[in-house]
Amino acid sequence: IKERGTLIVAQVGAEQPPFFWKADKDGQTGWVGYEVDLAKLIADRLGVKLEIPRLGDDYNEVCEVVHAGKADIGISNLSDSEARRTLVDFTNPYIVSSVAMFIDLESLDRDGIDAIEPSDLNRPEVKAALTRDSAYMFVFDEIMPDATRVVSPMGDFYSIASPVLGGDAHLVIDDGFTLFLGWDSHPEYAQKYFLHIFDEYDDPLSMCLPHDQPEMREFLNAIIDEIEEDEPVTLELIVDRYMK
Repeated sequence: IKERGTLIVAQVGAEQPPFFWKADKDGQTGWVGYEVDLAKLIADRLGVKLEIPRLGDDYNEVCEVVHAGKADIGISNLSDSEARRTLVDFTNPYIVSSVAMFIDLESLDRDGIDAIEPSDLNRPEVKAALTRDSAYMFVFDEIMPDATRVVSPMGDFYSIASPVLGGDAHLVIDDGFTLFLGWDSHPEYAQKYFLHIFDEYDDPLSMCLPHDQPEMREFLNAIIDEIEEDEPVTLELIVDRYMK
């Protein structure tokens, strides 16, 4: 990386505030967000320039890009999953998110589904949306394996929740940060939708890197530890810093 003079950080080809999204600043459009600043900090510590190509159509493809050597690391709202560990290694988490379910109460009532608890939604007539190759598939498998799966687009809240907002699914399971931000920004949603946070599941978000880079992993973990000692990273912190 130092010989090249550039740190290449892979991120998924979507906008996911407050982690990364396009914003206008001083008349110019550029990518901003917590994970963009984290990538900049790492590049600064290495004394190199930063390059963030949008090399993945989904989270698994970000890991595949790093595995193939097309990027040095991935910082892309990545959940550490067993399937992804077959491709890449992961750092310690730099923030712990949650897993949530955004439910359309009106569509459940319309279709005669008198239930709201996840275990009670385990029936074929319930349409549950998840993104392609979702790290949250384990929730679907454990709690509602009999439900009908619908593929949800990648992106921000409006993309992820589009099957629910558009009436094509009764619920969507995804990152709790993303779903909460969308829910919280629309007080009127309380009349029609419900947000269920799975207290039993944590979602550690980590950087990915090649398996054969133990020194790089140690370097990245040291930066994560330093940030945590200075000020623990929480949803409230990054929302206050990047979304207000």
